[in-house]
Amino acid sequence: GGEGSVYKKAGTVIKIFTDLEKMKRDGMADKIRLLSALRHEYIVAPSALVYDERGKEIGFYMPFAEGEPLSRLFTSDYRQRVGITDKDTLTLTERMREAVLFAHENKAVMVDANELNWIAEVGGNNGPKPLVLDVDSWAIDRWPAKVIMLSIRDYHANTFNSLTDWFSWGIV
Repeated sequence: GGEGSVYKKAGTVIKIFTDLEKMKRDGMADKIRLLSALRHEYIVAPSALVYDERGKEIGFYMPFAEGEPLSRLFTSDYRQRVGITDKDTLTLTERMREAVLFAHENKAVMVDANELNWIAEVGGNNGPKPLVLDVDSWAIDRWPAKVIMLSIRDYHANTFNSLTDWFSWGIV
C-alpha cells in the first residue's frame, strides 16, 4: 500500500515505514505487539518491532512467506500443470475459512483480505496451504482498518466487521 519499504533477509521480511512518525502517531508499536500474538499456520503476522540505531521504533519483521498468487491456482492451465484437483481447491478453501475464523476469534477484522493478500503453498503432501498477508493492516482493538480493495468491498455495509470479511472471503 505504499506505507513502507519491504526487505528480505534469509527467512525474514522487514517492513520499515516510510513515514517514520507513523509508529508513534498511530500507536503502531502497540498494534504490532497485539498482532504478533496471532499465531496460526495460515496467517503471516508480524513477529516483533524493528528499531533504528537510536532505539526508535521504525517498523516490524515477520517470517518470509513464499507461495503462488491465489489467482494462479484457479486457471485450468496451471491446475493441470501442477496437478491441482477439485479436492485441493476444497482443502484450500476450508483452510482459508479457518484463517478467517481464527482472526475473528481473536477479535481481529481482516478487512482487506483480497485476492492479492492471499498466497498458497502448493505441492505438499497435505494439499495446498493458504497464507494470508498484510496482517498489519487488519482492524484490531482500537486500530480501525483504513483501506480495502474495491473488488471485495460490501457496499451495503457502513463499517468493516466480521460480516464484511465473510462477504470478501466469498468473493475471493
